[in-house]
Amino acid sequence: MNFYSRSLIGTAGMLLTGSASATEAVLLDDAYTGSSAALRNSNYGALPYLLIDGKQDTEKQGWLKFDLLSVLPVGASSTQLAKATLKLYANKVSRPGSVNLWAVGPAPWTETGLKYANSPAYLSAGAIGVPYSTAAANTTGQFVVFDVTELVRDWMDGVVANSGLLLTPASPSMLVYFDSKESKTTSKPAVLDITLLSAGSGNGAKGDPGVPGVAGPVGDTGAPGTPGAPGVAGVVGEKGETGAAGRQGPATALILPRGDLSMGSFVSGAQP
Repeated sequence: MNFYSRSLIGTAGMLLTGSASATEAVLLDDAYTGSSAALRNSNYGALPYLLIDGKQDTEKQGWLKFDLLSVLPVGASSTQLAKATLKLYANKVSRPGSVNLWAVGPAPWTETGLKYANSPAYLSAGAIGVPYSTAAANTTGQFVVFDVTELVRDWMDGVVANSGLLLTPASPSMLVYFDSKESKTTSKPAVLDITLLSAGSGNGAKGDPGVPGVAGPVGDTGAPGTPGAPGVAGVVGEKGETGAAGRQGPATALILPRGDLSMGSFVSGAQP
């Protein structure tokens, strides 16, 4: 069997509000294949059970294919997918153990033509060797439930082609018989339950702004402060001493020119 992986595409969490509806996908094909040389070219699609056997020399794997599109509303988006579960009825648990669930690669197959020799490759959920889901099959007459929400979302988004899913033993010691759709006794074939949120369950339009809140009370006015103490007066400077009066000088005779000034002669003496 060839193995290859795909890139894991992260999905934002959904807001699980509003109404939801549940439906069942239609089971189209179921079969199992055996890996041993004696079984690899044989077809087991008509048997009433899917055999999951972990023995390495005779490993057996179960195959399922569902019609998903016919039960989804027109225009349904993967963001509306709330939950997807696969339920298998353990008709007989010979050796308890866990079962891994994988996506089937994009290749056609039918339950009447499927053999191990011509079976498609299967896909991991991200890293190589990581199944989409794992569940324990421990008790006869009980349902084994797988969470396949991630796988169905990838189908809806076209990340992985809806070519079915594969069940493989998680340990070499296990051996479990699950009912196929050909079972005529217990008649509990595999069921794929899909729960979708209604188209209007997302976030609504932005609401109007709220009414402004009431203004708070005005705070009390504080009491006036106490007046400060008067400042200290400065020191008055001392008055300087009065200076002594000066002595009176002698009388000075006033000398005026007399005579003919034009001749440059002057006569000294008192004026008449």
